[in-house]
Amino acid sequence: MNSLLNKIALVTGASAGFGAGIADALVRAGMKVYITARSADKIKSVAQQIGAIPIVADVTKAEDWDRVFAQILDTDNRLDILVNNAGGGGTIAEMADQTDDNIEQVIMLNLTGAIMGCRRAAKIMKAQRSGTIVNISSLCSVEAWAGWGVYAAAKAGLDQLTKHLYVELRPFGARATT
Repeated sequence: MNSLLNKIALVTGASAGFGAGIADALVRAGMKVYITARSADKIKSVAQQIGAIPIVADVTKAEDWDRVFAQILDTDNRLDILVNNAGGGGTIAEMADQTDDNIEQVIMLNLTGAIMGCRRAAKIMKAQRSGTIVNISSLCSVEAWAGWGVYAAAKAGLDQLTKHLYVELRPFGARATT
């Protein structure tokens, strides 16, 4: 029996790479999959190739998260899996050479955006008493390489958030993992 058949998933950062691959695997498992990215052309192309539903959205914008969740709930009235995949390293440079703008962008994309998605998904999953949040982290969260400090800090924060979220969701039959 396929436990994913006819379930509803959302995968962020799905216009290429891991996100597109994860979304494709979920579609092939029988799920209805919504995919997001900032590039309309790219996300629509991937959606057409794999059979997903594209939504142009930027995970660093709360209003985009609200719009994405409203569309999913209006259409399907549930969310079974959220995959917070959107992310990126920004400018890889030693701390002394970082800019404030790059630091803010990397933290927003890799941590704050995922937190905003987790908040919305957790509310839904607690109410429906089921669901899974998957936060895509990085080896950078536990290793150290020159130039990767900002990205690593964001991913380490995501790891820690996920541990707390797991504890909060568990009594409601939902879970979180990285």
